[in-house]
Amino acid sequence: MKKQLLLLLMLLGFGALLPAMAQDTTTDAAADTTAKPKYWTYKGTTALNVNQIALVNWAAGGQSSVGMNALFDFYAKYDKNKFSWELQSKMTYGVQKSGKQNFRKSDDLLDITSTLNYKVGKGFKVGLVKNLRTQFAPGFEYPDNEDNTKQLVSRFFSPAFVTIALGIEYEAPKYFKMFLSPVTSKSYIVMDTVLIDQTRYGIDEDKRVFQNFGAYMRANFEAEVFKNVTFATQLELFSNYLKEPQNVDVIWGTKISMKVNDWLSVILVTDLIYDHDIDVPKENDAGELYYGKGTQFRENLSIGVNYKFASKEPGK
Repeated sequence: MKKQLLLLLMLLGFGALLPAMAQDTTTDAAADTTAKPKYWTYKGTTALNVNQIALVNWAAGGQSSVGMNALFDFYAKYDKNKFSWELQSKMTYGVQKSGKQNFRKSDDLLDITSTLNYKVGKGFKVGLVKNLRTQFAPGFEYPDNEDNTKQLVSRFFSPAFVTIALGIEYEAPKYFKMFLSPVTSKSYIVMDTVLIDQTRYGIDEDKRVFQNFGAYMRANFEAEVFKNVTFATQLELFSNYLKEPQNVDVIWGTKISMKVNDWLSVILVTDLIYDHDIDVPKENDAGELYYGKGTQFRENLSIGVNYKFASKEPGK
């Protein structure tokens, strides 16, 4: 439990430090009337949600439970002349305890994207995209729903998914942008092949890496659809030239943020993933566990304390 709490505090602490550091820089720039043009912009959200249910002699049944979830999103951009560099990170971690069970991981994501662009025309850029997607902490499956029968299925960088793509990006004013790449490398990595079965992630038994080469598309949309309600979505598609190109990998994430006041908000995050090379746990008609192809889905509804920060727009 100490490790889980440490991860939660690290996420929230990192989110709190960034605006504080930026405040010092802004103050210095304001004091200097000859300050250089502003090339950096940034924004981010850090949130903590705690939920709890207590049942005593409850006739309808059920179990007492307690859970915690931390979220940190950060975006930064450096834009000068025709060159720009963007960094986007998504970090979430959550734990849940139900009844007499020990605390179990309920959410875990580390997603970092770096994009280097060069403007070639109005709205068009040549870009190099690098993305890393993995998790922070060990993850387990519980075949018999008992803590003493848990099976390790993931840990930091096991698995990890690394995408490197060179292509063209089109950015419409304010809300939409799309990146297309006919030259993309996508790697599946499992560093710990002793404790984790890498074959369920499409990697051969005697290897730690499965290399793909194909075409990649990423589309983003973000807008304030109602007052204090922001909708953001990102769709990623990948087709492997080397193996079954008709089986397109899909990663689709959405985020709806509803602001109640300066500190309280409701955040709904969903992730849908289909990867033909990855086996997911399923149950047959007899209730027996097996692994096969399938769609993964994750939903996280957070109602709790949050803090948003952003750089000032140029000229303000």
